[in-house]
Amino acid sequence: MTQFPTLKSTPIKEIIFTISYSESIPMDTLRKFGEKNEIAKKFTFIGDGFTAKFTLDNQQNEGKASILKDGLILRCTEENKIIQAREGSFSLHKVNDYESFDTLLPEFLRYWETFLTCIESNHLTVNNISLRYLNFIELLEGEKFHDISNIIVVNPFVDDLDKYLVRMQFVDDDYKNVNIGLVTAPIKRELTDGLMLDTILNQSISIDVNNDLLKEYFVVMRVIKNDIFFKTITTNAIKRYQ
Repeated sequence: MTQFPTLKSTPIKEIIFTISYSESIPMDTLRKFGEKNEIAKKFTFIGDGFTAKFTLDNQQNEGKASILKDGLILRCTEENKIIQAREGSFSLHKVNDYESFDTLLPEFLRYWETFLTCIESNHLTVNNISLRYLNFIELLEGEKFHDISNIIVVNPFVDDLDKYLVRMQFVDDDYKNVNIGLVTAPIKRELTDGLMLDTILNQSISIDVNNDLLKEYFVVMRVIKNDIFFKTITTNAIKRYQ
């Protein structure tokens, strides 16, 4: 098993688990999920999810934007958690706080099983899963971004840029089934300067899967996420969380 540094605290600000499926689930079915006792007792705020779509009329040579309702957003304010149950995807967000992967993953898969009970066939064709971690690493007084990040933007103008965005997408040779997306950028969070580190892992699914197999895939994704995180930030940045 891969060993990573042990941290006493973490810069994680949001964690998102997502399962996508081929079927298009109607709003009536999504509402049925929101009304389940185990869901309704915990996720007391319910709102609509929307998707913006843009279509081009070739005859009129003009575009038309439309906002379509495509799901439910369920919020548990006490635990800073959000479930998004949409036409083609199901996700759990842990926001503004940290909770361990080993706690969140079983909870997410339990909600997924409950969601499947609302489907007439009790089954959906999973075609993709995703794990996303958003981090914010504070820039301490006197520090430059290269003091906390190993991803350096080289330019002929200044030693350290005030603003930039680096977006990468790749497949690691050790994890050929997982597409890795990584975004780093200086941002200001609650009036504090720092570095955003956004890691998004996606895996296409081509076979029928159950919860045990989904769990295995997500566990592998966690290893990849940790590997990317510790390679991206400097030893100096790691030490502040140990």
